[in-house]
Amino acid sequence: MLRGRRDLNSFVGALVMATVVAGCSAQSSSDHDGHDGESVLTINGEIPPNKPTPLTESTVVVDVVEAGQRHVVFRDERPAGTRSPIHLHPYGGVTCMVSGEMTLYLEGSEPQRAGPGQCYSMPPGRPMTGVNTGDGVAILFDIFTVPEGEAVWKVVEEGQQDLQESFG
Repeated sequence: MLRGRRDLNSFVGALVMATVVAGCSAQSSSDHDGHDGESVLTINGEIPPNKPTPLTESTVVVDVVEAGQRHVVFRDERPAGTRSPIHLHPYGGVTCMVSGEMTLYLEGSEPQRAGPGQCYSMPPGRPMTGVNTGDGVAILFDIFTVPEGEAVWKVVEEGQQDLQESFG
């Protein structure tokens, strides 16, 4: 359990280091079998549950550039009954849950649920959405390493591009 700002800083620092050590370096979707950027409405042929909405809160807790790579961690809050628009991460990322429950709907994979203390990987270039499948506000950390100046995400859901600026 996080007991104060010092514990939070240690936790976030450990998440960033774990992400870098695990090989989540900035490698673009052009190096993978990726999505070509057209608008989509479904994940695995199904419309995801819940309504796409912006986060109620998104705070940058780490933003460091080293050797041309930006390491950024967001502390995000997503209300119950909502989801992110369908999007992709050109360079991938990791989501780690503090409280609540999120389910990742990822093209080509089964839905992945995560609760407090659990994480899921967001591979580069694959359409996805994060859905709050719990009863309350989900609090999470989104962790990315991208080339300096590059976006951490791209909204690809048809009609939802106005949400592009709501994160990262």
